[in-house]
Amino acid sequence: MEAIREVLQGLPQDTVALRFLMQSTGEISASDIDLAAASGAVVVGFNVGLQPGVQTQADAARVEIRSYRVIYDLVDDIRKAMEGLLGNVEVSPFGSWSS
Repeated sequence: MEAIREVLQGLPQDTVALRFLMQSTGEISASDIDLAAASGAVVVGFNVGLQPGVQTQADAARVEIRSYRVIYDLVDDIRKAMEGLLGNVEVSPFGSWSS
């Protein structure tokens, strides 16, 4: 877990910052879904399964669960998600910035 956290914290966070609400080992649980639902977060799992009924609970709570088996896929996906949160930046003829 610590290695994944360090790699993710190394991603550029000038405009979009990552927040780690909780990190633990073991299967993704109902309490993980409750925390994500309350905070508007995404649940990220690495080489773990789901406890019974968790996917149904996540669907009902509209919580996204992302599960990975390869660390590079996890990092690449998180990077792409962060980039997707950035607005389009346009340059006007006068050189001012807007988003």
